Amino acid sequence: MAASALWSLSRRPVYRLVSSQSLRSFPRRTSAFSPPGCEFRSAYSLDKLYPSQEKEADKSKDQAKQTVHDIPVDRLSISYSRSSGPGGQNVNKVNSKAEVRFHLTSADWIAEDTRQNMAVMHRNKINREGELIVMSQVSRYQMRNLADCLQKIRDLIAEATEKPHVVLPEDAQRVRERADEDKFTASPFVNISSNGSIVAFQAHRLTSSCNLDVHAFPFDKQACNLTIMSSAYSDEDILMKSIKTSKMANQDSHKNYLTNGEWKFEQLRIVEHVMSYDTFSTSTVIYEITMTRRSILQVLVLILPTFSLFLLDMAISYAFASPGEKIVFKVTLILEVSFLSMILNDKLPTTSDNPPVIAKFFTGLFMFMVLGILENAFILYLREAKPTFQCFRGKKFLNKFKRTKERKSEDPTTCFGSEMRREDTPLPENEHSDSLVFLKHLNAELKQIKKHLALEEVQNDAPKYSSQDKSFLQVEKTLYFARLILSLVFLTYIVIIWRH
Repeated sequence: MAASALWSLSRRPVYRLVSSQSLRSFPRRTSAFSPPGCEFRSAYSLDKLYPSQEKEADKSKDQAKQTVHDIPVDRLSISYSRSSGPGGQNVNKVNSKAEVRFHLTSADWIAEDTRQNMAVMHRNKINREGELIVMSQVSRYQMRNLADCLQKIRDLIAEATEKPHVVLPEDAQRVRERADEDKFTASPFVNISSNGSIVAFQAHRLTSSCNLDVHAFPFDKQACNLTIMSSAYSDEDILMKSIKTSKMANQDSHKNYLTNGEWKFEQLRIVEHVMSYDTFSTSTVIYEITMTRRSILQVLVLILPTFSLFLLDMAISYAFASPGEKIVFKVTLILEVSFLSMILNDKLPTTSDNPPVIAKFFTGLFMFMVLGILENAFILYLREAKPTFQCFRGKKFLNKFKRTKERKSEDPTTCFGSEMRREDTPLPENEHSDSLVFLKHLNAELKQIKKHLALEEVQNDAPKYSSQDKSFLQVEKTLYFARLILSLVFLTYIVIIWRH
């Protein structure tokens, strides 16, 4: 036993090499079991002033909050009280809770605008005397709680000093593009039932576009289809069904659809069927949405004014005025219709080669108004030009012959001379009776002459139309009524197309 005791006393201590990996892990293990009060580190600690490369990539605080402000401690009112936080057996026995307060209005070591922002942002921390109160009880030690209060004051000052973020136009455009790309919003909630089923609700936003059929603009009705199907699974694997019926979907759509707009929601129809392809079939659900355009604005702005101008053009064509005056007024009407056509061109989209009905309506009325101008120009040309046509010469000769014959038959002197010659042949035997007969015949002839003179005065007062003017008026009326009949047929055709 003595030998073994001597060997144990003379044995040298054994030194073991500790790897660098174990050294790095050693303080971490010990720090994991350290009390909570030892975890506090102020802003002046080395790991915050000089962070490592791993922590630089993940910064949790803003740069403005990391700015260190010089706080005059002598201007602060510091007091300690019993803590109600962690501390084990020393809870409510040691005055470790720190309370720092200062008068915010008289704190000239803070900028004026910063103080105003702090008064607005942290008004619940200011008492009636105008003092800002900050407390801390994160540790069992007074100095650490005081350091935490000072750090809170620095954070409050940095938060009030922070300038609002100005959104640049490039950033706003980038946000809008990203909003268009994000078609759904992730929902963190699930519904867990007692039978073990878990249901997750996901809100999706779908932006769809369909071709517009503007053939009946502005009385058009548009129908868009939304087809939901699975291209990876057949109808035997996944069967698509709609939770709501068409009636329920219509009621919900009428409640949620915004009524103030150009379109009026009509109905929503849900169709479920199986779509067959060459290799497999898939289950699909089709939502057929029907909407109608509100056309009252287009009717009041475009259709009604154009139709009124056309009626005014037809009324001017039938008025008693010279063709030159009619042409001037009709050119003004055509310019007004052209202006309305430009407004229509801005409103109407070009979606197909088939022109819409309203374009035909504008073009037809425009062409009829141009024909009215050509009609008046033709009549003006006929009136100003000489009658070179043979038909006008023959009519002129016949009218001249009739006029000469009427003048001879209505000449009072001729009738009087013939009567006088007829009375001169039979001479009565009694001179007194002859004179009486002669006076009677003379009185009758004077009355007849008086009647002819009154007739000539009436004819002189009445407007004199030559045969050529009468023929021109007849041609003008013929052209006018032909244009009126054609325009009525055209308007009837337009109304039928718009109704169907």
